[in-house]
Amino acid sequence: MMKAGYEKLYIRRTRDKKDGVAIFFLSTRFTKLRHCWLELFVADDHPFLDRDNVSVFAVLQDKENPWAAFVVANCHLIFNMRRGDVKLAQMVVIEKTIKAIVDALEADEATKGLKAHVLWAGDFNLVPSSALYAYLRYGTFDFLQSNFKCFSGQEKMAYGLLRRRPTLTDALRSIAGSFDPRYEQPAWYESSLNYNRLGYFLAGLQ
Repeated sequence: MMKAGYEKLYIRRTRDKKDGVAIFFLSTRFTKLRHCWLELFVADDHPFLDRDNVSVFAVLQDKENPWAAFVVANCHLIFNMRRGDVKLAQMVVIEKTIKAIVDALEADEATKGLKAHVLWAGDFNLVPSSALYAYLRYGTFDFLQSNFKCFSGQEKMAYGLLRRRPTLTDALRSIAGSFDPRYEQPAWYESSLNYNRLGYFLAGLQ
């Protein structure tokens, strides 16, 4: 890709992990104004940010439309289907980073006139009918009505995989989903919630 004129911004996962995430952009079309990385690992004993996931960010100015800038974020969230609380914590931290980048653009005299467009990409390890998808799309969801183990919706998909081999039709149906923008809780969601864990979760995000 470098020979084709693309520039690369890459960060490897923390500790001994060999993979990571990257952003590639065509340097003849975009000017990189700034970039940064985010490690989602805080400490082994942190209740939520104890995994080796990372995210990379870039602010790209469109050379053909100099008034337009793109705040691009790429991430790979934890896979564990029963740790929706960790996924949510990672998403919140990334979201706050994106907001900080946009705020900095608006505050900087050199870039405050730019119109910022946010592109948040990545492997989120969730399904379209899940609570976390509702949060990504609409900015809110009622997690008090859901068990944190079900936030990503993956356990429903995994249950089906245990019973029979999935087909392409199954995969397309999973991607398309059936999503009510009002966010109605799916019947398979567990209604119980550990309120002590919820308080610990909220405290961990302060």
